Amino acid sequence: LSNAAVAFALNISVYLLIGKTSALTMNVAGVLKDWMLIFISGVIFDAPISNIQLCGYLLAFLAVCYYNYSKYKERRGPHLVVFSAHLQFGNHI
Repeated sequence: LSNAAVAFALNISVYLLIGKTSALTMNVAGVLKDWMLIFISGVIFDAPISNIQLCGYLLAFLAVCYYNYSKYKERRGPHLVVFSAHLQFGNHI
């Protein structure tokens, strides 16, 4: 019963996180979680981690960050253009 309660609480927290931010934030959090799990397993269980694995996770993290940045820029772009034009030309737009 306690496992079910924890799973339910996790699902509610994911729902709230995605509702307040975006699915991309959840994706970045998932990549960070994977990095922490790999680090902890390497320290506690002395699991071997190759340089290729580290490069792969770094590449995945950078790709998610780039995608997140491009979506952020895409979402904010038109508003910034209108705002800067308004500053340049005043109320004549």
